[in-house]
Amino acid sequence: MEVADAKNRSTPLQAPPANPPGAVASTELNPHGSGASPTSFALHIGGSGPLPRLTDSLELATQIAKAKRGDNDAAYLAARFLGECNLLAIVDASAPSKEEGIDSPMVPPDLAGLRPECKKVPDRYKAMRIGLFEQAAESGNEQAQVAYISEASDILLDPVRVMQDPEAVNRYRERALGFLLAASAKGNVDAMLTLAFSYEQGLLSQSDQVLACAYALAVRNSGLSRGAEGIVDSWRERLSVEDRQRAEALARQIARR
Repeated sequence: MEVADAKNRSTPLQAPPANPPGAVASTELNPHGSGASPTSFALHIGGSGPLPRLTDSLELATQIAKAKRGDNDAAYLAARFLGECNLLAIVDASAPSKEEGIDSPMVPPDLAGLRPECKKVPDRYKAMRIGLFEQAAESGNEQAQVAYISEASDILLDPVRVMQDPEAVNRYRERALGFLLAASAKGNVDAMLTLAFSYEQGLLSQSDQVLACAYALAVRNSGLSRGAEGIVDSWRERLSVEDRQRAEALARQIARR
């Protein structure tokens, strides 16, 4: 399992090259990913059951030790804690005021309360964050599959890394895309919405406006998320009549029950 470092930095968002070397062209992708079952499923937000979480830096060490022994649930617990600490570090680094307690609206009170524990986390554990998310995602954990693209964004969107080691960055793109497709195949609406924006912008593979519109339509039609409101109509207007029909057909396939 490849482990990336986890430097806390804020990189301006910009799309990587539309068709990175070795990437699978999106026009060749099954909308539900390779190996997806044709049996029915229920569209849903997030994964199944309540989201487990850690709030103790001492317990983090225990969960990491379990993850190293192959416990994928422990890998997710540790990864989520490290991901929350990383988000707090990014917020703190970009905040106009360095005073504690002044947070962006994106930081809920329970997350802000983790700061004291996050400060106790050694750098060697922080460097395991993305690798732990990979372990959990590869085991089929939906939350980890959806979160992976955000957790790896400091690699995916780092222009220096893209220039210096495009093959390594492309491997992260392929993993992120594969994880999203796997979660979407299980009916995860969050994954579908992320795929819509990914295909529209060409973030993980070649830009595909038909697939982007199809995933956005599937999300809007599900009634489970407002994330696609306001974009579907504008995206459809850019398509030809034939491509609109293709997008609508794909949306029905993506959202089949």
